Amino acid sequence: MTGNVFSGQADNVVQAGAIHGDVHFHAPPPDGPVVVGLIPHEPPHFQSRGIVLDDAGVCTLTGPPGVGKTQVAAEYARRRVRDGWTVAWINAESADRLLAGMIQLADRLGLRTDDAGARVRDHLQSKRTPALLVFDDVADLGLVAPYLPAEGTAQVVITRPVGELGRNVEVPVFDEQTALGFVQSAGGTLELAAELGFLPLALAQAAAKIRAGWDPAAYLERVRRFGSEWIAVEPFLGSEVLATLAVLSADGVDRRILDAKRDPAAVGRELAALHEASVIEFAGEGAVVIRPETQRMVREHLKANGRYSGVLDMEIARLVRVVPDPAQAWQHRVFGDELVRHVEELRHNADPLPSETRGLLVLRNWTVGHLVMTAAFDRAIPLAHTVYEDCVAVLGPDHRTTLDALVHLESALVQADRFAEAIPWVTKSLAEHRRVLGDMDPATMAVMHRAAELFRKSGRTSEAIPMLEWELQTRQRTFGTMDPGTLRAMRELGIAYLQDGRSNEAVELTDLALKGTQKLYGVIHIESATAASALASACLAVGRVADGIQWAQTAAETYRRCEGDDAPLTLLATRNVGNAYLKAGRTADAISWLGTAWVKQGKVLGDQHRDTLNTLWCLAEAHAAAGQRGDAAKCYLMVFFARRVALGDTHPETFEALSHLVPHLIATGQRADALRWYDEITAAWAHAHGADHQIVRRLVESRPH
Repeated sequence: MTGNVFSGQADNVVQAGAIHGDVHFHAPPPDGPVVVGLIPHEPPHFQSRGIVLDDAGVCTLTGPPGVGKTQVAAEYARRRVRDGWTVAWINAESADRLLAGMIQLADRLGLRTDDAGARVRDHLQSKRTPALLVFDDVADLGLVAPYLPAEGTAQVVITRPVGELGRNVEVPVFDEQTALGFVQSAGGTLELAAELGFLPLALAQAAAKIRAGWDPAAYLERVRRFGSEWIAVEPFLGSEVLATLAVLSADGVDRRILDAKRDPAAVGRELAALHEASVIEFAGEGAVVIRPETQRMVREHLKANGRYSGVLDMEIARLVRVVPDPAQAWQHRVFGDELVRHVEELRHNADPLPSETRGLLVLRNWTVGHLVMTAAFDRAIPLAHTVYEDCVAVLGPDHRTTLDALVHLESALVQADRFAEAIPWVTKSLAEHRRVLGDMDPATMAVMHRAAELFRKSGRTSEAIPMLEWELQTRQRTFGTMDPGTLRAMRELGIAYLQDGRSNEAVELTDLALKGTQKLYGVIHIESATAASALASACLAVGRVADGIQWAQTAAETYRRCEGDDAPLTLLATRNVGNAYLKAGRTADAISWLGTAWVKQGKVLGDQHRDTLNTLWCLAEAHAAAGQRGDAAKCYLMVFFARRVALGDTHPETFEALSHLVPHLIATGQRADALRWYDEITAAWAHAHGADHQIVRRLVESRPH
């Protein structure tokens, strides 16, 4: 089956008759060039190599360590940034770092999905404006090969010791004249340059030492005994800053981390000395990068001197000091993503675990929460499983940190709408909390609340309502009406009543919850926004449409002021406003709000994210209600193909999309396409479930003629 890729908004999609096979509809990428990753700055006394990399396609820079492959690539990347290109710099030393870099690039391009690397590749293949993708320090060419564009205008530069992919460009050592000029400018000799193999990094380190007062002959003797890399690092082995860089991620460390619990001016002076000695590099905006080889050398020294465990403990405490408030995860998502890398690097380096084991596990719980709050569920869920298993193994199942890890795991599954997987974990979490902490502990009641919410979202409202009623009564008796947990229980019970058809009771409870929440937190607070959204739904259910629109707009504006214009909660609230207008019959307003929410969700979450597709479905309904059957068909078509690719031909949601799509296609003169897809889905269901399946019989009986 052939595949097709189209980019753009609903009104730019080609006619259905021109589409065959699976279709992936991409949300519009950001306007203008994008720069992602930490491109190294120009080092001191930089010597341009004059290597030409202007050819399109894939180019692999090869050569021994220290020959300057990264700096050749960085010089080219800096030039392309100045030229206005889209440039991504991705550390590919390991599969995890490569994946993290591809996810970051996908996020910036508005292509977030479970298969971020493939989506970026497909986007670059179809991109007409120039782009450069640099994979630095590639350990395995097989890791990057699936992400390489096969066509298009994008360039790819790979750095590794030996190249086998694309055009191979060997980066040579300096010639004798250049090497001699490099060291002679600092007072060195040809003998020293030859001993260093004419390698640019070693020559830069030697020149820095000689400028600092070393005798060239003495330096040559030291090189022969210990090697140039050790000599460059040795004077700084007592540096706390270098120790920090040695145990955190080699992808770069933000100055905010290095400055925490230290004198920033002293840190600046120390970094300047390390940079002059070619031990570190500066990259991006205020980040510090260290070579993995240097990291390993410093770590071995720390271990040999009995300092390693203490350094790990110190860095755990430092990261605890700088992690953002979880409530502000979205606003600080870029810095938060960097902290996730550092925490996982600490876990990798902490073997055996340091004395501050619990502190590291608390940090890892934070990383899961951050990824959930920033809608990075594809990373959050596997990490949550790993963190919970580590907590059980190290601290035992009854430890409070272990219970917190269990909460993060079930919350990640719930937030990702993976309800079937979440139910056993929430059930386990509730049982463990009741066993360890008792029914009346606030943490147990919070799990009870989430369990009830999950049952409600899963359509098991009759099981959710008694749990919520018990929680609300218990909280009111124990903590009073103005307790935050009491107000959340009141709000959630109101939503459950609404789902159960008890609309008047829902209005009463959600109104009380909103008034209490605003009194407790103030009007501009995320809890107040959530309460306003619940009241809006209740008002719409009882026919108070004007009130429903008002509270939906209040919720959207409050989320915007608390979270930002493009936060997932803000965009969901924007969709809710559109749906309120749709219920009021104001289709033009509905289309405007829903269209805005859909385009922004595509950029932030990815066009195949469930929230994005749900908004697109609502937009289709709004177009249909307005009599705009052609636009409705385009929207339903995008949902149909997205579900077909993600869920398969025999998933009920794919069938649902088809059933809404077909009448609009026929009404707009596209009967042949409608019948072809209808017959394909019918055949798939018959093959999977047999000709007597109720869905198959329904499809056959309802086939348009």
